Amino acid sequence: MTGKDCSTFKHTRRVQVFVTLLLAAITLPARSETIRIWPTAVVYGNNVMLTDVCRFSDAANVEHMREAVVAPSPQPGGASVLTSRDVQAALRKAGVNLATTIILGANQIEITRPRTAAVPMSFTGQPHKHTQRTNTLQAAVRRAFERRAKARGGNVQLEFGRTPKGSLSLSGPEFTFDVRFRGDRWLGRSIPVDVAITSKKGERRIMELIIHATMTRNVVVARRAINLHATIRPDDVELAQRSYENARSFGVDTPKDAVGQRAKRFIAAGDPVRLNDLEKVPLVNRGQLIDVYSVSGGIRVRSTGKAAGTGGMGDTIEVGLGERRQNRVNAVVTGDHAVTIGIEHENSRQLAMGNMNEH
Repeated sequence: MTGKDCSTFKHTRRVQVFVTLLLAAITLPARSETIRIWPTAVVYGNNVMLTDVCRFSDAANVEHMREAVVAPSPQPGGASVLTSRDVQAALRKAGVNLATTIILGANQIEITRPRTAAVPMSFTGQPHKHTQRTNTLQAAVRRAFERRAKARGGNVQLEFGRTPKGSLSLSGPEFTFDVRFRGDRWLGRSIPVDVAITSKKGERRIMELIIHATMTRNVVVARRAINLHATIRPDDVELAQRSYENARSFGVDTPKDAVGQRAKRFIAAGDPVRLNDLEKVPLVNRGQLIDVYSVSGGIRVRSTGKAAGTGGMGDTIEVGLGERRQNRVNAVVTGDHAVTIGIEHENSRQLAMGNMNEH
């Protein structure tokens, strides 16, 4: 074979390979279905169904999968855990081609089964046509969460888990509701709430609801990056709205609680400032000669004293006055090597913030 023939053969071979790959790509089936697995699910029946634990991107599949069983449900009032392998096995059994399906979401699913499997027959009446929506079971649950959120300066958003049909629409005057939390946990996913439902006939039944609760509130955040061990100044922080699913992760409520404190970690711009991120800066140390400001009738007089203790911004310490520093009085730390006598704690914080602004 001549060099020219060899070159022609190689070119032809490349074209053949390209065409083969192109045809293969064209004939590959498109990934038309995406399935997302939820991390939690609430079930009321005896079996966990695919539609309980999955969301299908193709709505046409929902009805087809409605009868597909993943596993038996836990006992009423109990819980169990399924894995993504259990879900995949159920999908395969239902005829889903996993090779052409994108599966996203959780690797484990926490299954919860409330103690109440269905609304009692005597509780299934339709809401009274003259009853306002504020008298429904759903509204009663919302008010219970809103009271807790309001006490912490925020607003709460609720998502209700699967409930027996018509239960959330039960309303007065036929029924009254008593909402009870289990323990202190009231934010996050799968919050169990017991509702005591009493009918006009005196019938009483406890219904368990599963709620996902998120609270939105204003907290102190870093306006700019705050370095480790930096003293926080008024223009370093601001109020911003944040959402929480854990009451323990709330940030500092007001800027005055952060200003003058020292950062125990690097705080990125936009991050909430939490109490455990802060420590007091010792502005006055025991034995130091310090400036003592006396406030009376709007007049502020400065003298010199000796600190008998160590304190940070807003702390109250003893200060020795007089020539021999024998006369001791209580004073509030209001700046670097400075204390003030004759002011309340709140006023001292405002004065301290003013001093920091001046510098």
